[in-house]
Amino acid sequence: MYGIVHSLRKAYKTMVIIVILSVVGTVTELVFAYLSSSMILYTDTVHWIIDTALEIFLLFSLYFAARMYRRFSWGALYLESISMFILVLVIFIVYGYLFIDYIHSFVLTTSNSIKASTSNPYLSLVTIFGGVLTLTSLYIQQRTYKTLKLEILKMDYRHAILDTISSVIATLGLYLTSITNNVIIEFITMIFIMFFIFHSLASYFRDSILSLIGMNVDPELKYKLYKSISSIDYISIKDINIRRIGSFYVVRIIVLIDPNTTIAEAHRLRNRIINLCREQSELIYHVDVIFYPRKKSKRIKRLDKAR
Repeated sequence: MYGIVHSLRKAYKTMVIIVILSVVGTVTELVFAYLSSSMILYTDTVHWIIDTALEIFLLFSLYFAARMYRRFSWGALYLESISMFILVLVIFIVYGYLFIDYIHSFVLTTSNSIKASTSNPYLSLVTIFGGVLTLTSLYIQQRTYKTLKLEILKMDYRHAILDTISSVIATLGLYLTSITNNVIIEFITMIFIMFFIFHSLASYFRDSILSLIGMNVDPELKYKLYKSISSIDYISIKDINIRRIGSFYVVRIIVLIDPNTTIAEAHRLRNRIINLCREQSELIYHVDVIFYPRKKSKRIKRLDKAR
């Protein structure tokens, strides 16, 4: 139990560094996109903003999961998911306005005077800088994963590999568009970057929706947990709730115990239940154990009073 808490805290510290690098990359691209009005840079900026938001939400998830002796904040999880929906909606409204204006400019000009929005080849240095930041994040996450063996870090550094490929495409697109003034190259580059954006969002929204409605749970895992915890004779399981967040599980177990159970006994029982859960799957990062007193039947209450 203490091992997983230590791993989650180290993973949290690693993600703080990753988020800082992502914020630096986002601000840099946003500034140069605004100054240059390059649609390729605007599209890549959208990619950076969404990835940074995903990193921040992952950071919060690790923070709550690492607090082993406090209840997992389900309300915060729901708020994060709703906030992400709103953020993506706002981003695409703003980007949609820019994109429509970009297309509209072609309609109003003759075929001979159509020009790409990207004209400065030195803008490719901006995406090269972003690629260096992404590679740095990839190296940090990969090194941390080899130490901690947390699947959530493995998923994130694999995503960083895709982001590196996206940076290469953006760099090539910026350079080729600026030296050829070819609108087709610019548009194709934007389409490729949008593909990476939708790839990031598709998996996130799928997992978020399934997690919110509780449908991304492995029934076999829930059965194993029930069977394992039921081996403790003097407790009754009222409910087991499992939610998957990304690549890890958060478990909430409601247990009925004897009203005369002491705090020390309840604490030992809680640790035992957590250890049993961790034995069933290494992907269970956080376990909430909630105790309620077992109610006595009226017949037993009358016998107790008679004594």
